[in-house]
Amino acid sequence: MSCVSIALVSTRTNCSDKTVKGKVLRKCPLVSSASGDFILKIIVQEEVSPPDASPQNPSINVILFGAIAKDFDGAVNQGDVVAAAGFTVGKSPTVQKDKLHPFNLLLRGTAPAFMCLLLFSSSSSSSCLKILSGSQEELLALR
Repeated sequence: MSCVSIALVSTRTNCSDKTVKGKVLRKCPLVSSASGDFILKIIVQEEVSPPDASPQNPSINVILFGAIAKDFDGAVNQGDVVAAAGFTVGKSPTVQKDKLHPFNLLLRGTAPAFMCLLLFSSSSSSSCLKILSGSQEELLALR
């Protein structure tokens, strides 16, 4: 897997082997639908943009669906650094309103097994990495 700049994300980007990493600027409230499904929206900003990337869209909406939305809501705080893999890309219906990236990253709890969010916690005194994948969680110590 290789990391792709947020500025370079588009519907033409082959995301099957890509990750996007950034700092959580905002976490919206978890929403539960009438069918019992969960939806969570976060805004992620790239910490350091590569020199060839456009500085215009350093932030992107990440929309989580299902069990991973619920897990992520309880595990991640504003200021944490996360990396997403196994996402799809969709056009942002709010780009005119929020002036963020024209595309969203979409993570569904029913996505392939490699779909995950990595949490590099800012609230922990030790350096930890938490892997959130659907309803499975694993905590790894980084050295």
